[in-house]
Amino acid sequence: MNEQTGRRRRPSKGDQREEAILASARTLLCERPMSKITVAQIAEGAGITAPTFYFYFATKTDVLAALLDRVAERVRGELSGWLENEDGTAAGAEEALRQALTTNACLWAEQGALLREVFVCPDTDPRLSDFRDRMGEHLVTAVGRRIERDREAGRALPGPPEASDLARTLVEMTFAAFSAASRRDDPALRDGRLVETLAVVVMRSVYGSAPSSGA
Repeated sequence: MNEQTGRRRRPSKGDQREEAILASARTLLCERPMSKITVAQIAEGAGITAPTFYFYFATKTDVLAALLDRVAERVRGELSGWLENEDGTAAGAEEALRQALTTNACLWAEQGALLREVFVCPDTDPRLSDFRDRMGEHLVTAVGRRIERDREAGRALPGPPEASDLARTLVEMTFAAFSAASRRDDPALRDGRLVETLAVVVMRSVYGSAPSSGA
């Protein structure tokens, strides 16, 4: 924001071109994997030339990395409600968990192609594999700590000796469910049914009870 006028700075032409490149890549990813997308196609979708593309990004992987940085920020923000929630009741844990699952279901519905490119494709670039591993470990660690806190407080079941083992299973299960649903464009991803199913599984696995609205 401009401190003298109080007006928010308008995006520069460079900002607009970078956003156009990211939007073009995101659109193309909905049609085919990144390995089948060329720089020329991304540039064409952004309304620029290929040489201009290289002024903003050195490679296609850099474009993916930029998109993933934004997604990772959203994932961390949307999961923080449950991971950091200190409500001492089962109802409080349930509400925070359901909100986290709902917002992430929306994210997978919007960005499924991009997320599958990293978390599902077997020939992922090493740089993206590193991102996947770091993101996965971050989530496993955070979920494991939440389970440990709830066990110490007597809210959670005494499950596997290492909370991280249960956390890893729940994280991988959730990613697999969201990924499969987004790939086949399953209505359950958008209408809440998948969220309800996952909420039941997590609540029963961690707390020994189903969500109040679950079966």
